[in-house]
Amino acid sequence: MDKETDNNIDQANKLGNLFNSWIRIAIIIGGAVISCAYAYYQIYENKDDVANERKERIEHEQDAEYKSDKRYKEAMEIAGELKLYIKYQEEEIVKMKQQLSYNEGYEKGKEYNEHK
Repeated sequence: MDKETDNNIDQANKLGNLFNSWIRIAIIIGGAVISCAYAYYQIYENKDDVANERKERIEHEQDAEYKSDKRYKEAMEIAGELKLYIKYQEEEIVKMKQQLSYNEGYEKGKEYNEHK
């Protein structure tokens, strides 16, 4: 082979190596761009998920607070009713004690009058 052919072959090898290097660089850059785009997509999706989760948590807390307030009000109503019932029972006890005292006095008065 002559020098010119060898020179052309060397230049073709260099050009092939250059193309091969640039193709590798393009593949690496393309992979990096795709990876970055996928990472951004995941971050964006997580952002929406986090926002939805936060909204649901706030709604749950408000619902739990509403239910707690409702239970508290019901408990206070029951406590008020119990206070009235206890007051009624105390009044009945006082009436029964008065009646008992009256009956005891009546019996003692009867006994006293019988012994005279």
